[in-house]
Amino acid sequence: MTLCCNFNSVLVQMLQDIRYALRGFRNNPGFTVVAVMMLAVGIGVNTTVFTVTNAMLFSGYPRLDPNGRILYISTQNQNTGRGAGIFFLDYQYWRSHAKSFVDMAIVTNGGLRIRFADRAGDLPDNYDATELSTNTFRMLGQTPILGRDFDSSDEAPGAPPVTILNYRLWANRYGKNPAVIGQTVRINNVPTLVIGVMGPDFEFPHHRVDMWLPLSPARAPLGAAIGTTAEIFQNRRLRFNGATVFGRLANGFTVQQARADMDALANQLAIAYPETNQDLVARVRTFSETVGPDADLTYKAMWGAVGFVLLIVCANLANLMLARANGRTREVSLRIALGAGRRRIVRQLLIESVVLSALGGGIGLAVAIWGVRAYERFAVPPTSYVQWVYPMDYRVFAYLLAITVVTGLLFGLAPALRFSKLDVNTRLKEGGRGSMGGRRGKYLSAVLVIGEMALAVVLLAGAGVMIRSFINIYMANRGMQTDKILTADVRLSTEQYPGREARLTFFDGLKNTLEALPGVESVSFTDGLPGAFASQVSFESGDTPAVDEKHRASASMVAISPGYFRTLGAVLLSGRTLTEADGTSGNPIALVIAVSPGPIV
Repeated sequence: MTLCCNFNSVLVQMLQDIRYALRGFRNNPGFTVVAVMMLAVGIGVNTTVFTVTNAMLFSGYPRLDPNGRILYISTQNQNTGRGAGIFFLDYQYWRSHAKSFVDMAIVTNGGLRIRFADRAGDLPDNYDATELSTNTFRMLGQTPILGRDFDSSDEAPGAPPVTILNYRLWANRYGKNPAVIGQTVRINNVPTLVIGVMGPDFEFPHHRVDMWLPLSPARAPLGAAIGTTAEIFQNRRLRFNGATVFGRLANGFTVQQARADMDALANQLAIAYPETNQDLVARVRTFSETVGPDADLTYKAMWGAVGFVLLIVCANLANLMLARANGRTREVSLRIALGAGRRRIVRQLLIESVVLSALGGGIGLAVAIWGVRAYERFAVPPTSYVQWVYPMDYRVFAYLLAITVVTGLLFGLAPALRFSKLDVNTRLKEGGRGSMGGRRGKYLSAVLVIGEMALAVVLLAGAGVMIRSFINIYMANRGMQTDKILTADVRLSTEQYPGREARLTFFDGLKNTLEALPGVESVSFTDGLPGAFASQVSFESGDTPAVDEKHRASASMVAISPGYFRTLGAVLLSGRTLTEADGTSGNPIALVIAVSPGPIV
């Protein structure tokens, strides 16, 4: 009973302190507006950056895995550190033996270009498709909004080809007509049955996918990097170089346990199949770890920078509160003289600062909502591989609440401590004239100013380094001229152009046609634009060849046509460029060159 009464008494006193604080802010609107706006900016910017960081580093795949329970599994050579592709038989072994996963699925990398037509004889359109195991959608907890999901019968020998459409394709091409279910379309001129349509928010493995196809061992995979043979499902020497395995973590298991589990399975496979798996290790990553090697450092650096901004706001407000306290010394002295305990005075002053911080936090939430929308609109390009979403989930609101309370306590602590040591007799005799804290008050104010300046210098130095780095990257010598270069993506059908000669004939004709256009000076072809993806190859150098792959060096490689460097406006510093005669003898030609920017010659 005594404990309950004491709690009610404290609660009543706190409510009285809150009303008193609000009344004081209303009587001093100038100070209140300035303080609240400063807090709104500081708290709002911090919440904005945390919301983005939370989505990138602390959450799972957007919309599909908010709790980060889906892990991504790949293989790499433990000696070279390079990705090694995935054996389909290894994936089956993992799926049946892994204890830390509820289930696993496999998906080929998106961007598989297919030709799509509604009827035979129609001019086909190009779309992006992805092949995946038939259990993928169930493992992700997703179901089609129309039609049915893939099932095991769709990958059985003799099963008719089927597809599930993306909502965007269904809406744009068929006007959301449900009659599309059961319709036979032609994918790469193969009759294929449409069995389902996914929801509007479902984008996997990325937003560019227009349709999904079952990855079936019964027929050749469209996205296989090695030929178009179904042998890749049974041969341990053939790998899916463009595939990813992902699994849902079982309840009670951690990421570290999943990694230990997969390490054990990789060791078992290495012992059983030393010729193909001896140096292979399983790499288990969370979604945030797949974003990029520098993402963790980049976003945490942003978070730290805005944290400094909030500390500067706290220092500013602490000085403002100290200055405001000078006019309240007689008021506080009278309250102490009338019997108010110093602890009650400190509590009331801290509640004032927390209430002020809460007002700023409320407006800061609106600032954060606007900031996240602005970041999503301007900082993330529409061509991004993943269409990010930045939800304000429980982590964001917990962070907002925490920094609001802590900020209020930080900037309210200085005046509260000064009032706790107030000499009541002296202040009452002086009638409230003069500075509240004397030398100590001035010393504390000076320390706050010095700390504020130090934080500002750190921020300015960091901003200067970032700006300088950006300018250096922007002005970097790329070894080519880009102001008058246009690019286009050309993909040829393996049915119309089945062999190398047919493809070369097509590109020769295209080259002649383009060079005949007015204003075109040079045309060339490559399988990878500068700065984009390039194939990784291993090579031997020196007089003594390497015994095995782990002792070979690696390099990035792109295939180019003669005239490539002339089109880029690059000048060779040494060696020579390719000519039309190179490669005609059947001997492969490789150029290791250094170039510098210059006029087209």
